[in-house]
Amino acid sequence: MEIGSFEWKQLIVDGARQFNLTLERATVDRFAAHARELLKWNRKINLTAITDPLEVAVKHYLDSVAPLRFLPRPNSLLDIGSGGGFPGIPMKIVMPDVSATL
Repeated sequence: MEIGSFEWKQLIVDGARQFNLTLERATVDRFAAHARELLKWNRKINLTAITDPLEVAVKHYLDSVAPLRFLPRPNSLLDIGSGGGFPGIPMKIVMPDVSATL
């Protein structure tokens, strides 16, 4: 499985559905773009130990959006210590109208 492949994206869509979250295809495309950049920069700067595409999908993106099912729609988001941008960047991708500080 490769980051950004149909299978990788479908894994995220199906996983989010289990949380009663519907992710648009454009949202998952943005996750893939972020994941590719994350792994590119990870070769230069240690951002994450998680580099397997399946684990990236589950442990970074699905874990980041899972709490959204319990939260009221916020006006702003504060992510303190967001190493590698998690969970703040995936949350911001899902809620582009929310003001986010990472």
